[in-house]
Amino acid sequence: MESGIFFIMIVFAFGFMIWGFIRSANLFTSILRVVSIALFMGLALFMGAGQSVVSTTSEVVNSQGIGPAGEIIPITSNSTTTNVIIPSSEGNWLSWIFLGFAILNMVLVIREAFA
Repeated sequence: MESGIFFIMIVFAFGFMIWGFIRSANLFTSILRVVSIALFMGLALFMGAGQSVVSTTSEVVNSQGIGPAGEIIPITSNSTTTNVIIPSSEGNWLSWIFLGFAILNMVLVIREAFA
């Protein structure tokens, strides 16, 4: 999983969860909590499935060289760098934490529905 998608999912999941704590219970807050549940469940599934969070950087360098007959030839070199932010071996315990946040949001939605 790319690090950008991972961090966006975390920001929205926690943001919607905090919104639910701050605002009064209404339909919009319940919808945001359900979205938060879905995001936390998705994060738990990705981390539990052994996916690592990586940041990939690709760089293309274009330059020119001189051929044997004196003509100018283009030279292109590609390099890709991958930085592992969260390795797949660390994802198991992290998936349980995300699952816990999803269950917390489920409890809050059910509590508000019957209150």
